[in-house]
Amino acid sequence: VRGLKGLKKLQLDKNRLTDITPLESLGELEEFSANGNMLPKVNGTSMQKLKKLSLSGNCLTVCSVDGLKYLRELNLSHNKLSAVPSGVFSLPALQDLDLSYNSLTSLAGPITAKSLQSLNLNHNSIAAIPNELLKDTKLITLNIEGNPITGADLKALDSYAEWLARQKKTIDKQISGGLAVQMI
Repeated sequence: VRGLKGLKKLQLDKNRLTDITPLESLGELEEFSANGNMLPKVNGTSMQKLKKLSLSGNCLTVCSVDGLKYLRELNLSHNKLSAVPSGVFSLPALQDLDLSYNSLTSLAGPITAKSLQSLNLNHNSIAAIPNELLKDTKLITLNIEGNPITGADLKALDSYAEWLARQKKTIDKQISGGLAVQMI
């Protein structure tokens, strides 16, 4: 690992890895992918320059990402997380978060990730969405299929109308820019 100190991108998908501790010292990494391994835990806090982290399809029960101020994309789908990793909703640059196919029951903690635009929570056990998720972020896309929460629950949130207006504004911009959008 010593000779890789300046490495910017590393992809270690489907290698049956159970531990990546030695790689956590690669402080210059901007993109790291270790999908489809057997990792039970990851401490990414020392990878301070990460912009994209993908750990889908492991057996993660613990993942630390506190302080990753440049992280824009985080994929922790298809794991065994029972709680949202500490600090995830405080990452200032986070735009795209995938927590689908885990065992989440709630979205605890303050939500201060102002840049968050896309959140995938499909196939968990989430019964409620915090009001600030729709209000205090730039969230446009929220996927909640396969959870106990219903559309009526979302509509009951104080911030629901504001969130819908933000979605409409984004779609209107895309249409005026020449992108065809199909509304379902």
